[in-house]
Amino acid sequence: MNMPDRLDLYFRAHTIPIKEQEERRTSWSVTKPESALIFLCATTPDEKQDLLLGAHICAERSDGKWIAKEIGIFGRDGHPEELRVLRRFVKNSAFELETIDEFRRKVFLKYLKSSALIVAYDAPREISRIAVKSNKSLKHRRGFSFYFRLFKDKKTGKVRPSGYEPGISIESLDASKAIYRLIKYKFHEMDAERDEEEESQAIVHVLDLKTLTNVLTGEVYTFPSACEIFGVPASRSRKPRSRVTKPAIEALLRDVTAELELLNRLSDEFKRHNVDVAPERFYSPATLAKAQYAAMGILPPEQKFNIPERIQGLAMQASAAGRAECTIRRMPLPITYLDFHAQFSTINSLLDCREILCAERLEFTDFTAGAREMIERVKLDDCWRPEFWRKNLRWFALVEPQDDVVPVRAKFGQRGDSDPTLGWNFLSSKQPIWITGPGAVAAKLITDKPIKILDAIKVVPHGVQPGLMPIKLFSQLAVDPHQDNLAAKL
Repeated sequence: MNMPDRLDLYFRAHTIPIKEQEERRTSWSVTKPESALIFLCATTPDEKQDLLLGAHICAERSDGKWIAKEIGIFGRDGHPEELRVLRRFVKNSAFELETIDEFRRKVFLKYLKSSALIVAYDAPREISRIAVKSNKSLKHRRGFSFYFRLFKDKKTGKVRPSGYEPGISIESLDASKAIYRLIKYKFHEMDAERDEEEESQAIVHVLDLKTLTNVLTGEVYTFPSACEIFGVPASRSRKPRSRVTKPAIEALLRDVTAELELLNRLSDEFKRHNVDVAPERFYSPATLAKAQYAAMGILPPEQKFNIPERIQGLAMQASAAGRAECTIRRMPLPITYLDFHAQFSTINSLLDCREILCAERLEFTDFTAGAREMIERVKLDDCWRPEFWRKNLRWFALVEPQDDVVPVRAKFGQRGDSDPTLGWNFLSSKQPIWITGPGAVAAKLITDKPIKILDAIKVVPHGVQPGLMPIKLFSQLAVDPHQDNLAAKL
């Protein structure tokens, strides 16, 4: 592979807002809805995957369980033959039948405006299927705005979203999670042809069962796989349907009923973590751990430590925080097997970051001489001793790499539009960079020569934050912040 000898490097940065931003986050404790709408769409088999038909369950919370109060089916407007099939199916049954427009107006918007819980598996996809209009979000780079009612503007003759009905902005974070915001279409004061959107202060309760499954298991699953793990009967696959038939309707009803049961199974599992927070507030296992820290009374670092901006900046630059990535697939190559499982929690435990999080205050001391001495004498055998990490590696170093192997982020791809990725490479740079203590030790062990250290700062915790309290997970596992590491305990 031919690569240039010189590459631009990319670093994380600590930013300081020019003016204080409005805090939009609410407290952890959020009112939990007592009613829920669970819905599912079947789509056409072509590339558009337009809505073919859908099913929904209106449920209410009773004794900690979601109980179905109404089950309905909705079909496409303007397809009389499909509606005839649906009418025959629901005849002499308890199922409700609506067109998609009736479902939007009488069911979906009703529940959305009442702050009920909106539930789906892969919610962004399901919401996009029932929307009447969508466009790229005007406020969020990775977001899309979805609207559910239209009207014809008398001034321009243009069909626009209704300014009186709410829409939903969905900002994708990755394949398993997204941020949902309630929005309203807003008329531009000066230009009638321009579209605008206004974020509502109201909280929208959207629970993506795919996200909650990831929160509780740490893995991303398809709907059939999630149902299998939690013992819920469902269809083996959600294949697109070309026609509205009795088997297609039965499969859809079976799956939407399975979503209700999966909601209850996931809710039961979530309760075992003993956090009094609505599950739709969680995006990943890390968010769950954050709530558990809050339950133990551990204050966030920004609330209790007066950390100088410079220290935050160099710590951000030193944080590589890489993820495993597969860029060569289905090609036999020689490899070296390494155990890369749970690196973040492993390093957290080795450095005993619990002591830092639970400290009353932090001190940042000069450690330049100590870092240089350590790099000179460190051996590989030292790194096998856990106490070596906690006592000796809580520091950052400003280094001048000279053919040293350090983690760097650069555009290693051959294409000009490739994204910066992280690599462990030989680096020479006259511009000093900040790295972590473990990174400096690794550089020495790999090349068998000490990396040039210009400056070093050690993190020293003092005291114990008052108000810490133990919690009990799964009704049996006690975790005491005074002595237990949460990740290791789990």
